[in-house]
Amino acid sequence: GENPGTLQGESGLLDVPSYHEYDGIILALRTYLEPALATKIQEHLQNNVNCPILTIQQNNSHNNNIILDNDSPFADLISHFIDIHQYKRICFLGCSAEDATTQARLDIYQNTLSQYNITPNEYDVFICNYGISYAKQALTYFTQNGCPDAIICYNDRMALDIIYAANEMGYCIPKDFAISGCNNLELS
Repeated sequence: GENPGTLQGESGLLDVPSYHEYDGIILALRTYLEPALATKIQEHLQNNVNCPILTIQQNNSHNNNIILDNDSPFADLISHFIDIHQYKRICFLGCSAEDATTQARLDIYQNTLSQYNITPNEYDVFICNYGISYAKQALTYFTQNGCPDAIICYNDRMALDIIYAANEMGYCIPKDFAISGCNNLELS
């Protein structure tokens, strides 16, 4: 009777657990697509749970936290494209649905390129949502002044979208340009 993937359906999980039976809870709030649900879960747990709570990938003053290093691997990937493959024009595809992390990765992209004295041109950064149609818009934008050497994506899901879009648009990957994400999605 629930609607998985919706705020109404997923918020039903607040009524499922018997919190008094838990020795601890690991909380991954960024796995919820709806920020309001993540906030609601956090508030609910603070009011109803006596066991320790460990929050992953979110700095939370109420709980112990584990923050993963998402910066170094992204910078290393860009450096790899430049050092090993000698790429000069590397585009960035960000995700409008995840603004804060996209902005952090955009900053890493810009800082890493700047360390190599590479300045992105006006057609090297595109921010959109998930989906093949958005990826096609990104490719059209990136290729206005010729093909880039590589496109580095906010995450692997966006990389897969742009690979599918590139294939549909007649590009041959990696012959025409390289594409990479950076979050170890199993499908990628």
